[in-house]
Amino acid sequence: MQKRELEDILGKEIFQMWGQKEARTFEDLEAEIAGGETRLAKRGEKVIRQVDLVELEVIHPSEPEKRLYEMEQLLFSTQEKRTRNRFPGEKIKAGESPEQALKRGLIEETSLSPEQYEYKLIRHYQKEGESVSYPGLTTEYTIYHFQVLLNPEAKVPLEHRTESGDILYFTWK
Repeated sequence: MQKRELEDILGKEIFQMWGQKEARTFEDLEAEIAGGETRLAKRGEKVIRQVDLVELEVIHPSEPEKRLYEMEQLLFSTQEKRTRNRFPGEKIKAGESPEQALKRGLIEETSLSPEQYEYKLIRHYQKEGESVSYPGLTTEYTIYHFQVLLNPEAKVPLEHRTESGDILYFTWK
């Protein structure tokens, strides 16, 4: 889909919000599509962004009542801080299974290797809403919720720098 076509569908004033504050740009959306993380679908006159993702409910056996939450991201490219307050998660790339995305996400976001945990799929569901990243563009999420039980010796850093230079902040609660 061309930039002009999407702007015509969403409206110029909404489209102009892209690239402001926490909102991403059209070029970011193109990169997500090229990377296989996002698809666009047309439903009548409406455009829907479709994203498949894994949601990771991480549990450490030393405190089984607590869960790991990603609290904040500091993006290296823009120095923008994003408040998260949610379970860690990862977009599923084209050709990747939910289990592969889970393993990739845990390595990228926490440095945990597959030998340090066991996992099981708890539920699979869909939800629709507007993403902070792309105002005015409805996003349909397909979510695979996994429970991840860490081995007793596994340690999760509460601050982690990704390969791209982003800093992720975690807490147990």
